[in-house]
Amino acid sequence: RHFDTDCYFTEIPLNDNSDNEIELYIKNNSGMEISDYARLHKTTLSINATLAVENPVTHVFENASVISNGEIIREYFNPPTFLNDNYKFIGIKENREFIDFKANETTASEMINQGVKEAWLCFGKLVENGVITDYCNSNDEIMVNSYPRQAIGIKTDKTVIVLTTDGRTPHDKGLTGIETAQLLISKGCINVYNLDGGGSTNTVYKGSRINKYIDNHNMLFLSLFIYTINLSFFIFFYFFY
Repeated sequence: RHFDTDCYFTEIPLNDNSDNEIELYIKNNSGMEISDYARLHKTTLSINATLAVENPVTHVFENASVISNGEIIREYFNPPTFLNDNYKFIGIKENREFIDFKANETTASEMINQGVKEAWLCFGKLVENGVITDYCNSNDEIMVNSYPRQAIGIKTDKTVIVLTTDGRTPHDKGLTGIETAQLLISKGCINVYNLDGGGSTNTVYKGSRINKYIDNHNMLFLSLFIYTINLSFFIFFYFFY
């Protein structure tokens, strides 16, 4: 337990027990509740991924550009210049090489041309090369206030650590941006991204949700999420109470 909040960490090594790379995939959910999808497809880990943004023309909230398995699932404007200047596309290339792009300057096609296989939108980068970013230190409302958090950190050996927290209850305060960054730096992460959290915070490990439901969201029909499906490896899951 950190910062008056229950925190959950899931550590994903680069390779499984047979030295095969454990790949992370983006899934276009098409309306299935994430826990149901996880049980049906026997995913080892599934977490919510992207955030929806408002189309300034239709005023409908939609997913931004998305790449899955090397294919463009959605191409959102060219580029979506209306997006917050801190928003980032997170891209994953071969051999789990992470790369990020300014969301309001980059198209999905440009990411594909740089070898990106999976990509999604996040709120911003909290840590870069081991240093807390100016955005994380800013007065941005998303950084200053305490929220249920979902964040992803990458270590030098390409191990991925997913941080999921509770929040918005008398028992769980939630974390600020800096608190989120500090926790993942303490776990050895050199780059950290702030994913969609709040009421959408959701981590499912081997078919079971590990964090508490938030804002009475007992069913989460998330449009996009990250998952792994290789059951031949051991994920280190630990809960701080």
